Amino acid sequence: MNISHLDFGRQAAENEQQFLQERFVPTNAYNIARDERRKRSYYVGRRGAGKSALLKQLIFDLSQTPGKNIIIEIAPSRFAYEMFKRFEYQFFDIRYMYMAAWEYTILIEIFKRALTFYETHGQRGKVQEYIEQIRHYMESNDLLNTPGGLDTFIRFLGIFSEREREFRSRDIMSGIDLLRWLNKGDMTNPLNALRNISQQYPIYIFIDELDRGWDNSFEARSFLNGLFAAVESLESLKQKGTKIEFYVSLRKDMFSNMAGVILEDQKMRDNIQRITWDSKMLKSLIAKRIQANLPASDRPHTEEDTLRKVFNKATVNRILELTLSNPREIIRLCNLCVEKHGERFPNDPSRRIDLDILGLVEKEFAEERYRHFCDEYAFEFPNLRHFLSWFEFGKVTYSKEEFLQKLKSAMEEFYFRNADNGWILKYVDNPLEMMVELYETGFLKFKDPVSEAFFTGYDYTHRFPSLENIQQVRIHEVFALALRCYQGSTFNPVSAAQNGAKKTFAVPANGKDHSPLQAPIAYSSETTTKKVFISYAQEDEGFVTRIRRQLRLLEREHKISIWSDQDIKPGQPRYEEIIAAMDEADLAILLVSPDFFNSDFIFEKELPALLRAATEGQKTIFPLHVRHSTALSYEPLARYQSINPPEQPLDILSDSEQERFLVLLADRILSNCSQ
Repeated sequence: MNISHLDFGRQAAENEQQFLQERFVPTNAYNIARDERRKRSYYVGRRGAGKSALLKQLIFDLSQTPGKNIIIEIAPSRFAYEMFKRFEYQFFDIRYMYMAAWEYTILIEIFKRALTFYETHGQRGKVQEYIEQIRHYMESNDLLNTPGGLDTFIRFLGIFSEREREFRSRDIMSGIDLLRWLNKGDMTNPLNALRNISQQYPIYIFIDELDRGWDNSFEARSFLNGLFAAVESLESLKQKGTKIEFYVSLRKDMFSNMAGVILEDQKMRDNIQRITWDSKMLKSLIAKRIQANLPASDRPHTEEDTLRKVFNKATVNRILELTLSNPREIIRLCNLCVEKHGERFPNDPSRRIDLDILGLVEKEFAEERYRHFCDEYAFEFPNLRHFLSWFEFGKVTYSKEEFLQKLKSAMEEFYFRNADNGWILKYVDNPLEMMVELYETGFLKFKDPVSEAFFTGYDYTHRFPSLENIQQVRIHEVFALALRCYQGSTFNPVSAAQNGAKKTFAVPANGKDHSPLQAPIAYSSETTTKKVFISYAQEDEGFVTRIRRQLRLLEREHKISIWSDQDIKPGQPRYEEIIAAMDEADLAILLVSPDFFNSDFIFEKELPALLRAATEGQKTIFPLHVRHSTALSYEPLARYQSINPPEQPLDILSDSEQERFLVLLADRILSNCSQ
């Protein structure tokens, strides 16, 4: 087998429609969806858990007998939130209005599909009579030739907005009754016709892609609240003998944001199924994707044999561990391994992928996985990446008490710098609850006191542990890699650099070389704390946060203390505080950009003072180019060696290249501290 030619497919498996059937792995959620007795309406899973693939496979299954089932696919991505915002402040109960609009829109979509089904397959007798009742309603309300979807939704909201004043004095009614009140026609006959049709031709409605454009705004939450309420209302259409079923996929973080509304309804709570994966299913996913690359005659007889042809056992287990058992991430990591295999062993294409090859892509994958993780929880925990940066260069394994103490310190400092992030208020006085959240997301692992194995909230072979029995916790391996954490009780910068935990760079005497050195600068315990001042324009504030994160280790070791105008507290005189901090500083970081030179205060106050102090040997300055500017034409600054070349400002570089120069900045500052 030529392993370098393997293709594990696309990460969004539902986009592989032509291959999905041979690569699809039945999960427990899928089996429940197929079971008439256990079927649920809502299927909740993490990003990449296979929600859309599950729905696509169900649609495929139901489509195998043409003319038997009426299938409607509704993608809310067709309903752009910004189209509704003109109505945002006109409705006294926006959630109710979205429910009514959704109820109406879904019914019209079903009516349209029923008519198309009839035209395609042709029916006679009673069914034809029912179809004509639906057609009559659609013709009477000028709906036959409309685009449907968004047009129907907006039309409904527009009609209601004209008569809302009359409605406020009336009781809340269903969307169907509301239509009658709006003189939009009596739906009794078409609804009865729909029920009767479903007895012979079951109707299945699939609602997917709810995460497209989701921003956790009031508008977005109201939009989804209305959809859920509409589904619950329409499910009441089912009577004895009728067959109208809904399947709705929902991302876990969105579910968490909506849980207060969803879980208050016991009926809805009982109608939710989580999408989970165990190691056997995930190994099957890898094996099926390997087999899809092989002619049928060359495929091994078992999935275990298939895996052994490409990976050794330890490598497969490591892949599952690094990906937090996430199918999408597994596909990505397997493809990275194949690419690296082709680069390293072009003349040995049948050599199996082992831990050495996996190790060559782990760091790249870990950083990518960390970004995806922070993006996934961006609405539940805004600025999560900034918060988790407090664990950068820290330990991997902690005692529970040690971790809670570190967590409390991180939350207090994060709250001090990010008081506008409301979520931190919930946890700042309860680090134990935050520790549980980190466990549930997969960032943190708890040690089982019985088996002594570490496991996360995604490991469904374990029940949630008793917190009293947990004595040790560990940052998950993939995040420990991304955050450059270290094993053991002390930080060794040399071994950390050798293991990829910290890259070190320095500029030789000629000031031209920006390449990495083989040996990092050693940490000295005999240095005094030096004060670092950051001079920047407000437009470049995002870079300040990243610099502070990169320098955090030096702060922890009391080698430096950092000051920027972010540290000015309410009520303090702004300019006086800046001048005082600048005068006291030993070192200054200058974030050079067009706005840096455009600021009158910087150009007339800060920059002349800092350059004068540098000329007199009282301060050391570190220019850092963050955006293209005319810095080279300003000779007083241009004569000082910058961290990065002016033609390579941070904003045009990749994340990893940006971090390279920020690490170089840290090393330059550390070197100065040792002098």
